[in-house]
Amino acid sequence: MRSPIGGLVVSGDLKRSEGMPMATGQVLFEIAPIDEMRIEVAIPEEDVRLARPGMPVRIWLDAFPSKNWDARLETIHPRAELKEHQNVFVAELTLPNYGGKMRPGMRGSARVESDRHMLGWNLFHKAFAAATRWLGW
Repeated sequence: MRSPIGGLVVSGDLKRSEGMPMATGQVLFEIAPIDEMRIEVAIPEEDVRLARPGMPVRIWLDAFPSKNWDARLETIHPRAELKEHQNVFVAELTLPNYGGKMRPGMRGSARVESDRHMLGWNLFHKAFAAATRWLGW
């Protein structure tokens, strides 16, 4: 059997499937192409209003602490998801995988460069939003 794409086997086990009957359409293996990586960035719910597709992003992977990659947000999912006990919106972007060093499932951090604001807004906008929510305005 041959995969229609080249890549890395990310799930499936031949030893468990050997000799077992398979139904049409049943997944035997999942293959992830490794020439280009799709990166998911979790944007906290309170910050999603400040992000939009096309904004620059800098990414650091835990596996490569001294290296960073620059890209742009491509899409932001319209619905929030619960990840690590936090309500987040998932944004996606793609990066070329030069040298094939990146692997599916790697973790890291990202910084989205949003619009410029005055220093006072940067320091106090979250506190102001929390106070107005607490006061019921």
